[in-house]
Amino acid sequence: MRRDKGFTLIELMVVIAILGILVASAYPTYQTFRQRAVGSEATRVMKQLIQAQIIYYLEHEHYFPNSSDPNPHSANPLEVFVAHTDSPNDNEILLVKDRLKVNLTPGHFLDYSIEYDEANKIITMQVTASFPIFKNGHNGIYVDLDGNGKIINYYTF
Repeated sequence: MRRDKGFTLIELMVVIAILGILVASAYPTYQTFRQRAVGSEATRVMKQLIQAQIIYYLEHEHYFPNSSDPNPHSANPLEVFVAHTDSPNDNEILLVKDRLKVNLTPGHFLDYSIEYDEANKIITMQVTASFPIFKNGHNGIYVDLDGNGKIINYYTF
């Protein structure tokens, strides 16, 4: 009786089925860890932005951006928006790094928005993702700081 080398079709199908079951059972765990990692990054960046805005306010008596130090790269000079698809050398990323000393890293699933309401002296900052990044199913963080550097709104949405 001659024995051919190699695997039978049944053996290959069993191996593929086992691999499929392993991948299917590991995928929810991967999604959970991805959610936690991006949520942690969003929280960390928001804390850095809050601290940087308060320091900037103490040094200049206004938040960034504002009419005396506007964002020249935006249609609205009192707004900065950085999308996760932007280049690391995007003008708004470099502007935030220069003024606030905060590195906004694109490509990490997060979009950043900073908008200043000069009339009410309120700075609004948002960090968002296109998928849920917190346990409650929310996909972003929203913060308002008043003219005294006090947090008046801080919530996930």
